[in-house]
Amino acid sequence: MLLNVSPSTADQDFSLNDVTFDGTAGSTPGWQGVAVSTSSGAGSHAARALSLTRVTAKNISSGNLQGPALRDFVMQPAGSVTVTDSTFSNNSSLTGSSNGGGAIFIRGTDGQVTVSGTTFTGNSAISGGAIFVDGTGGGVPSVSIASSTFTNNSATGIGADSASDGNGGAIAANLLGSLAISGSTFSGNSAVANGGAVAIDALQNAATQVTITSSSFLNNRAVFGGGGFWSATSVGDISVTGSTFSANSLPTD
Repeated sequence: MLLNVSPSTADQDFSLNDVTFDGTAGSTPGWQGVAVSTSSGAGSHAARALSLTRVTAKNISSGNLQGPALRDFVMQPAGSVTVTDSTFSNNSSLTGSSNGGGAIFIRGTDGQVTVSGTTFTGNSAISGGAIFVDGTGGGVPSVSIASSTFTNNSATGIGADSASDGNGGAIAANLLGSLAISGSTFSGNSAVANGGAVAIDALQNAATQVTITSSSFLNNRAVFGGGGFWSATSVGDISVTGSTFSANSLPTD
């Protein structure tokens, strides 16, 4: 990995602004792996907050690691992750045995994850073509997606975690505290299992909410269920307001 966020004291915040990570062969740096990762530092300290603003990550293949652009694996309790006005394109996490996130993998926080004004294009992973949220280890986060665009991302489904393998062409989560999507567009995303655009295996409890507001789901496709949106949760509430679902599809034969 290029940058490992590993604090030596408590309550440290980290930010990256106006940075480009390019994994293209022959470029600078022209590497393959993970651009930004979080881990425990001295005394098992972890970051309190991590923000990425106007960050570009493109053409990065992380091999058997999740999240080529951002692999958030450890955060301080209630730690926050914020991604603003950034671009993630043609990144991939395809060769591992676990779920991935073609651009961003979130596992290490039970706090707030916020993505706003950000574009995800052509990213791919076992599950969660652009973003995968793993709430089964390291905390159950709440996620907000605002004014963002997800185009032609894909979940390819070659891993070993059958619970969510191949789900969520753009976004997949195995367990969430909440999800709020507003003013965002999902188009041309695909999944070999469920949720051509968004797939949620489970919500945390009866008070958990998924809200989709003023968003568009267009021409996304899945194989088994939910061309645009899919969830297998048995608890919580899902509401859709002022949004468009058009030409999302499943196979007809």
